[in-house]
Amino acid sequence: MKTFAYAISGNLTPKLRDAATCQALSRFGVVIVGLWNIQPDPLFVARIKTYNKACLVGQYTMLEESTIHVDSVDGDKASHLNSTHGWHLKDGKQVIGWGENCLTDMSPLYAKWLAGRDYVNWFRSGGFDFWYCDNVRQESLSDIPAETYQAGHRAHWEAIRTLAKTKIMGNAACDLSAYKGLLDGALFEGAMGAVWSLPNWHDVMARYRSLLANVKPGGVVGFQVQGASTDQQLMRFGLCSCLQDDGYFCFNDPADPMPPYFPVYDIDLGAPINKSYSVGAAFRRDYAKGSALVNPTEFPVIVPATGVYPGITVPARDGVILQTQSLVQKIIGVFK
Repeated sequence: MKTFAYAISGNLTPKLRDAATCQALSRFGVVIVGLWNIQPDPLFVARIKTYNKACLVGQYTMLEESTIHVDSVDGDKASHLNSTHGWHLKDGKQVIGWGENCLTDMSPLYAKWLAGRDYVNWFRSGGFDFWYCDNVRQESLSDIPAETYQAGHRAHWEAIRTLAKTKIMGNAACDLSAYKGLLDGALFEGAMGAVWSLPNWHDVMARYRSLLANVKPGGVVGFQVQGASTDQQLMRFGLCSCLQDDGYFCFNDPADPMPPYFPVYDIDLGAPINKSYSVGAAFRRDYAKGSALVNPTEFPVIVPATGVYPGITVPARDGVILQTQSLVQKIIGVFK
């Protein structure tokens, strides 16, 4: 199963040198980390790939905003923005982004400087597969004109491609239609479970599919769900929604910096054999070795028996994975 670990928490960073942490992360297909307060470690990616050569590893970066504290981990960014007047100002004041961060002016000059700074810090010798760029929007959180804002992202990505051979992934806070074909991947952060999540399941799926359509062909798209790792219903609902198309499933528990790895991730459904289709009010997609069913409604839905699969009731806002092999073995066992 295609899985994605969004492991950028600063609380996890000190553990990224540990073999046990690297081994745990290597179980995922894609891993994004934040090496916030440790020196660049050229062996970090190699340690993960010792356990899983196919694992794709990326490092987190941010263009849109920065800390204002020059004595912090990213203080060099604040110093540069101070000296070049690179902050975005409104009525003469810095504009708050997330937490105590403030927005940058998104100028091509700062975008290129930041690409060079992050290249030296993380990508020159790190062996990363992805350069991860947070907060890729089509419009600014403030009054920066959309064309200026988008030009900043494009200048940043152009500088990245000049410097490094890594692919570029964006945290897509939009449908990426303004950047079609420019990114190698995207994370749909908070597709479900976050305070900003779209309330309508069909709108969630439309955004998910727009990301798949707007990244480069064959690009990686993560479908992230946020919630308690004990909430198995939410996990199933998100996973089976993700399986209706070709993305990578990602689950984060805000109470735990380490992304959980659920046993269901080890199920091998094989390749998809069709596109998602409706079964009454539920949706289904079939794979070579099973099927994924999801019910986005507020009431249980009965899915009729087909082939080797018996009829099944999918609870409200839940999902079910059917495995062909186990069901065939079960049916043969009954009739012996």
